[in-house]
Amino acid sequence: MKPEEFPDRTFAEKCWTHNLPQLLGLAALKADFDAAMQADPDLRDNWDIVKEWNESRRYAGTTKADAKDLYEAITDNKHGVLAWLKRRW
Repeated sequence: MKPEEFPDRTFAEKCWTHNLPQLLGLAALKADFDAAMQADPDLRDNWDIVKEWNESRRYAGTTKADAKDLYEAITDNKHGVLAWLKRRW
């Protein structure tokens, strides 16, 4: 195995997180995403919902409406966070 096949350990450790804004920065997508949110207020609104999620929230009780809002903010085909990410992969 070549040395370049191993990820930088410090960088890899920083990626070991559920902090979505931090992951966006580590993926070098923050500037593009900021520009996209400026151009698309619906994407910005969806990000405002999605970025508040963290791994401990998956165990907390939530309302059906909040769960639906999160799901839609992620999966909306035109303005969803996942759709935006998929266009960059």
